[in-house]
Amino acid sequence: MPQVNVQATVWARVGEFMQGQSSAGDFLVSGCSSQHFYSTATLSNSIEPQLDLPPKAAQAFTLFLQKHASLAFRQEAVFPLAACQAAELQGLSLSVQSNIPPGKGLSSSSADVLSVLVVLNTYFQQPFDESKLYQLAALIEPTDPCLSINTVLFDQSQGRIMQSIPMPPLGVIYFDSMPAVQVDTIRLSLVRNYSNTDQIIFGSLLTDFIQAAEKGNYPALFNSMSASAMRNQSYLPLPGFAHWLAFAQKHQAGVFIAHSGTILGLAVEKNRLETMQPLAADFIRQHWKQGVIYVEACG
Repeated sequence: MPQVNVQATVWARVGEFMQGQSSAGDFLVSGCSSQHFYSTATLSNSIEPQLDLPPKAAQAFTLFLQKHASLAFRQEAVFPLAACQAAELQGLSLSVQSNIPPGKGLSSSSADVLSVLVVLNTYFQQPFDESKLYQLAALIEPTDPCLSINTVLFDQSQGRIMQSIPMPPLGVIYFDSMPAVQVDTIRLSLVRNYSNTDQIIFGSLLTDFIQAAEKGNYPALFNSMSASAMRNQSYLPLPGFAHWLAFAQKHQAGVFIAHSGTILGLAVEKNRLETMQPLAADFIRQHWKQGVIYVEACG
């Protein structure tokens, strides 16, 4: 059998700059790709072939083969059918390794699922484009746009990029506000019930956010982020949020949260990131008694 070693690394998403519901439906403004957290799927030869996958990633494996077989049938067997796929995968092992902490709102399961979809897509010579991979992932659970580099307006339930949002250069500083807590992120997303008033407010905030991003208007951009985070506190209150918001306002920064997790974050102009990092670290040690923070540059 030919030597096979195919890998796909999918980075977590950091900075849910906004999440809500407008009259058009649910939306997420997803920020930049992490430089710290990732999932890597590996397909390789093995003396004892096995699937070493988390449950959602295992679903992604099965779903890919089913959809690929259907595609092959429609395209007159341009690609191998399911039986042939099974034969081609004999002697191969598929595994996922991840350093993304689960239940924190850092897209851990989305990264696992998408890494499996991407590694299989690569092995079978790219039958699906990125948009289709997102759609497949969303059939398993609401997904995050982990394959995208830029800030995007995203429909998690459909796996659809609604709009790419050009952003001015940003830096983000974030930390886990509840290290001992693991949130059931999917359950939380299902019980979140925005009111008609929320829809009007979020629709306005989204318009303001996009316009501020286009104009490079940092104060308006940060105000929109913080307002979204504040509005979502009724669904998952984070400890010390009021202190973090006051700190952000004092330093003309924006607050973002993992809307279905425990991450608290700060967004600043990229050229202020180095200055803000020690200030934020001291503030976090003072109020949350911990010193683990993460810093990312976006754009």
